[in-house]
Amino acid sequence: MTYHIIKNCPMCHEATRLNIVGWAPLYDRYGDSGVTSFAAQCANCRRFVSGNLTYPQDGPLMDENTLEKHADQTGNVSVLFRNNIEFDRKGEGKWYLWSVSPPESEINKFMNQVDTCMSHACYDAVALLCRKVVEITINKMIDVVDIEVSNSKIKPKADNVSSLDELKGKELSFKIRYIFPPEAERGENRPDIYHLAQLTRLFGNKSAHENTPFTHEDAEDVYAFTQKFLRSARGN
Repeated sequence: MTYHIIKNCPMCHEATRLNIVGWAPLYDRYGDSGVTSFAAQCANCRRFVSGNLTYPQDGPLMDENTLEKHADQTGNVSVLFRNNIEFDRKGEGKWYLWSVSPPESEINKFMNQVDTCMSHACYDAVALLCRKVVEITINKMIDVVDIEVSNSKIKPKADNVSSLDELKGKELSFKIRYIFPPEAERGENRPDIYHLAQLTRLFGNKSAHENTPFTHEDAEDVYAFTQKFLRSARGN
């Protein structure tokens, strides 16, 4: 069953069905409320969105089974989204200009290439480069990861690894899940970063393996996800 909500899409602004593609409780950031991170795809414009759902501490229990528990027969979970929802939105103007790391860093060089590709309508190249940026960032984090500590945070013990060499040999999807495990205990998990990285990875895979050219809207989305991932991962 595909879980969904009926709400105005922040991209096309139509009241439509948003299909949930990612869901995980976020660490408690507020004293009197909790936060859950989600990602969804609009059934109307087909673009992806992500955001946070803030709910009171005495509200419904938020875990991996929440959607199933609160869905109706069609998979509609709109009842959960009656509280405060904050969608990740693009800024005004050339929001895709990026200046998080020092100008000469390798990451910034790739992001400058992405900016050039955006300006010249090379939209498939945007997706491929953004995926590369995510992979480089994850690999840099792996270089300094403490395997014992990281293994202790991951609930699915089948995802544990015995060494850095084993982790480095895994596919990118596994590495993202290992560095940002969405099932970890609250306070130690960052499912918001996990969703951003996985969506960027999927966009890159789509560009590499599908015949349909990327649109300007596709490129804007993957660029926005990558920027937010870099800013969030940098502060993690």
